[in-house]
Amino acid sequence: MAADVRSILAKTRNFEAELAILTQNPEERRDADKFCKEVAGVRDKIRSHYEEIILTDLNFALSEEVDAMMWNSICYSQIEDFRKKAKKYRKDPVKLSQMNVCFCNFLADTSTYYEHLYQRVQDTYAHIQDDEKAGVETEAQKVSCLLQKVITCLGDLARYASMYNDGHKKGDWTQATRYYSKALLLYPPSGNAHNQLAVLATYQDNDFEAMYHYFRALATVRPFSSATVNLVPVFEKNRKRYLADLEEAKTNMHDENDMLRVFKTGFT
Repeated sequence: MAADVRSILAKTRNFEAELAILTQNPEERRDADKFCKEVAGVRDKIRSHYEEIILTDLNFALSEEVDAMMWNSICYSQIEDFRKKAKKYRKDPVKLSQMNVCFCNFLADTSTYYEHLYQRVQDTYAHIQDDEKAGVETEAQKVSCLLQKVITCLGDLARYASMYNDGHKKGDWTQATRYYSKALLLYPPSGNAHNQLAVLATYQDNDFEAMYHYFRALATVRPFSSATVNLVPVFEKNRKRYLADLEEAKTNMHDENDMLRVFKTGFT
């Protein structure tokens, strides 16, 4: 089995190399539609190969972090490319708006795929029963771990969609929160979802909740180590806010909401 999936992985690497060559200097392509179709075709092949590995060999997929490989290949590279172009065209609102629409369409299509993948993983490994052994991760727990990884990706996609949406859902983190919260329930030993919930809290200027989730991300069986670094700016911003609150408290601190805010800042 391992030899088969390694063969599939090798083919996937070849497609990724092909994609890297294909996407060099895309602005120089004369036929934009043809170029986009070619890129989409190669990406579909990469995606289907990674999916085949995930659905064929659970242990290999987890040990080699195939889900992360797929995310980096078909999602994160697109996200980073969009960020670079958005920075380049930040003074051109018309161009930037067009790019946002295309990017949000990409996020919606990718979310649909990850929903499909989540269901495929559930269906493929539905026969696995929990056989608890002390100190050993069961096959059922491994399935939960994989499902948690997939749904965390859905949360990330929803987060980016809310961040770059030009419509009424811009800055609405409800859907992303639901995905991350579900990931927590699916596989509590991982700190990843806690870290992502902390990120959402920072978007909402909620240092208290961000601190809580970052610490929870570090206090799990499988800690999310980057949470340590992520805590630093939260503490620094909170320190400045606390000093400002102390000055304000000397003159005016009668409102209950203000008192609660000051308490949370001081506690943090």
